[in-house]
Amino acid sequence: MIRFNCCDREYIVTDNSKILVHEHVFNLYHYSNRNLSIEYTLSLLENLASKGYDIIVDLTPYSKVWNYYEIIEKSPVNIISCVGFFTGKYLSFSEKNKDEKYFFNKMENQIKYGIGRKKIKPGIIKIATNSNSLLPYEKNIFSAAANISIIYGLPIAVHAPKSGINSFEYLVDKGVNPNKIMICHAESAIVSKTLDCINEIKLILQKGGFVQFSNFGTSNSKRRKIMINICQSIINSQFKNQLLLSNDFSWKWKNNVPIPKKNISNYLFIENEIIPDFLSVGINEEEVFTLMHRNPIIFLHYTKY
Repeated sequence: MIRFNCCDREYIVTDNSKILVHEHVFNLYHYSNRNLSIEYTLSLLENLASKGYDIIVDLTPYSKVWNYYEIIEKSPVNIISCVGFFTGKYLSFSEKNKDEKYFFNKMENQIKYGIGRKKIKPGIIKIATNSNSLLPYEKNIFSAAANISIIYGLPIAVHAPKSGINSFEYLVDKGVNPNKIMICHAESAIVSKTLDCINEIKLILQKGGFVQFSNFGTSNSKRRKIMINICQSIINSQFKNQLLLSNDFSWKWKNNVPIPKKNISNYLFIENEIIPDFLSVGINEEEVFTLMHRNPIIFLHYTKY
C-alpha cells in the first residue's frame, strides 16, 4: 500500500490512479481576482478528475500555499505541493548571498512543521536553473536540496532547460539517489540541437534518472514528430520506467481573464492530444498506463518522511 502526503490529506494510491507530476495549480493572482481564480482553477481540476486523474503535483515553490486553501479543500483531485526555490528572479539580492545552511533550514522547517496554519507538508522538492552551468547561489540551493532529499527521501524536480545533465550529475555527486531526480524540460532543445539533446536524455536515463517531457509542439509540427519518435524509442527500451509526461500548464491573469503561458488551455493536453498520437504509432494502452500511473508512483514514492 502506497500513501502520499497530499496537501490536506494522506491519500492511498489506487490501482487505477493517474498522476500528473509537473503542473501549476497555485498560480499567482491579484487579490481582486481571488474568486475568479478559485472558480477557474476548480473547473480545470474537475475536468481533470472526469478523465480519471486523482493526483496532481504542483511545482510552484514561490506561491504562498495559504492563498489557495479553498482550492485545496474543494479540489476533486489530490494535490501534492512542493518545497524549494525557483530561478533567480524569484530570489531577493540578500537571499542570493545566503549560504547552503540557510536554504536547507528554510526547506527543512517547512517539511518538519508544515506550511501555514494548516501545516501543509510538501511531497516533493522543486529547484531550478536557467543557466548553462550552476551559479554560486544555485549550487547552494542544489546542495541544500540534495541533503533534504537524502535525509527525508523526497524526490527532486529540476527545472533545467539548458543544463539537464549538469544539474543531474551535480545532485548525484552530492549523494542523491538518481531515481529520486526528475529533469524537467529535458526536451527543450530537441529541434535546435536535436542530437545533443537526445544524447543528454540518454545519459540521464543510463545513469538512472527520470526525464519529464511536456513540450510536444503543435499537431503535425517537426517537434511533435521528433518527440513522438523519442518517446516510442524510450518506451521500447530498458528505460521505459524512467519516462514521465506532464503538461506544465500555468496561466496569468490579465483584465480578469486567465491567459495560458503556453499554447495549451488546460491540464488535459497530454491526455487529449499526445496519448492518441502514441496509440496511433503502436504504443499500447498498457504502456500508456505505465507512463501515467506506474512511473509517477516510482518517482514520487518516499520512504523516510
